[in-house]
Amino acid sequence: MHNGFRSRLARLLGVDDPVGRLSRRLSASDLNSLLLDVFREKANSSSPADLLRRYEANRFVQPAAVDAIRLKQLELDTLTVARGLDYEPVQLSPLTPLGSCSIVASSDQNKVVSALRGTEVTADATNSLALHIAGGLQAGMLDNREHFVRYSTTHRHVRAQRFEQAPGMLAHFSLFALAASGRDRGSYDFVYYKGFQFTVIARIGESTLPIGDGGLVDWTQQLLGSRKERMMISAIGLERLAAIEGSEPG
Repeated sequence: MHNGFRSRLARLLGVDDPVGRLSRRLSASDLNSLLLDVFREKANSSSPADLLRRYEANRFVQPAAVDAIRLKQLELDTLTVARGLDYEPVQLSPLTPLGSCSIVASSDQNKVVSALRGTEVTADATNSLALHIAGGLQAGMLDNREHFVRYSTTHRHVRAQRFEQAPGMLAHFSLFALAASGRDRGSYDFVYYKGFQFTVIARIGESTLPIGDGGLVDWTQQLLGSRKERMMISAIGLERLAAIEGSEPG
């Protein structure tokens, strides 16, 4: 699909490999300015009726079919429980640096909503927590040599891929996320089983439902260039949990 688009764009503009030329020859600042001008022209040429049609057709902008009060209460409850376990709550930005998922976690950038000004819409809060921790460690504001650095957050996520096996599922959803960072001190205090993963399962009567997952990742190793860095992440789908709570009798 991408090769077909590039060929069509090259024919339309009469320029060989326009995408490659733009990405290689324009600075990030110039590319941002170009796209800002393009989007401004698109917005200026649109009518209120056009805006409404876009709202109705765009799966990214529709509200979630969830009890908003129940969801907010779940956010408070999970953050409170996490704080009791020494996970410091943090309110993340809706945006994160461009490539936050694709550079260290090897996710496809096309599954993320890329934005302007060197950013993307948050698609995985655990990546944002890793950046927050790595930045604090590098600046000397955090220290994980003797004690773990732990953060928790609840966040609205946006992902661009379509969920073909879940028709009607929106492209945005809320997750409760945790990240813990430590440092290998050479005494098996924080043994690192790379690739270790787990699934969080809710049991309702005779049924079980996966509501989250987690595991050990090497993201802070990559970000800080240190093989001694250790990080464990996990996340739970809050809307799925809210649906389970809502279905329980009494």
